[in-house]
Amino acid sequence: MDSRFLPPDGPALTPFVDEALARQLFTLPFINGQHYPPVPIVVVGHFDDPRAEDCEPDARQLCRDRLVVDEIVEFDPQAVPTPGVTPSPTPFPFDDPPPAPFAAAKCAGDISYSFVGWGRLSDYGLDIGGDEVVYLVVKGEPHGQSGGWKVCWAHEWDHGSHAAISSP
Repeated sequence: MDSRFLPPDGPALTPFVDEALARQLFTLPFINGQHYPPVPIVVVGHFDDPRAEDCEPDARQLCRDRLVVDEIVEFDPQAVPTPGVTPSPTPFPFDDPPPAPFAAAKCAGDISYSFVGWGRLSDYGLDIGGDEVVYLVVKGEPHGQSGGWKVCWAHEWDHGSHAAISSP
């Protein structure tokens, strides 16, 4: 799920969710650079909400037919397995990229890796060196507690690494 509206293949609900409840549902973190997997949910709600009278005349029936979520009865994100690190296809311009110019352990910090390999700094919110392909060690998650990524990188000809903190 990537926050785009995708029309359903069959019958579906488009519930109205109060802002306080929405925060619980829509603030799940990225895990290893991937969206959080779907989490089963049980809610209590109602149709034919009196606020439907405030809708535009053409949409009033749609508003009456919409499920209004009153309460989340069951929602446990910890109950679903989270994705592991998935190797990404390399953006290097040929099939056999050069070896890593530094060991991942050289990138300081006690947070877990979310990506190690060849990539672009611009993909991590860093506007350094244009859109060149560099060797990256990325630690942290874009929406995690660290508030961003710690990115170590080097060009293929470098023998050490550079580092920056990025907040997407």
